[in-house]
Amino acid sequence: MGHDRMNKRLAPAFIELTQDALLKAFWYRPSFRLFLQQHGIKDSVLAQWHADQSKRDFLAWLWPQLIKTDLGHDAILNMARSLVEMDHFPDLERKEDTKIRIPEAKQAMVL
Repeated sequence: MGHDRMNKRLAPAFIELTQDALLKAFWYRPSFRLFLQQHGIKDSVLAQWHADQSKRDFLAWLWPQLIKTDLGHDAILNMARSLVEMDHFPDLERKEDTKIRIPEAKQAMVL
């Protein structure tokens, strides 16, 4: 008896929270890009990210691509799990407003 893959689909609110948490956890492009690579986002997809495009704009393009497929849902779920486990935010620790940004990022992780 096969499992219905559609049951694995994530709730829209969960998908949105993960996107928001991702934007708050990473400030710099290289570490953001590396995180995406580590979670199965292919180099061919990352190549679509233009130099003048913000992280937010790139995610606004990427997320609808991901939610179309089961693999994309798996990638979002794995990102959410990694974000929840983060207790160290190297990107944010280099920013002047660290005292504000780190609590915001930690709060965003409470999916």
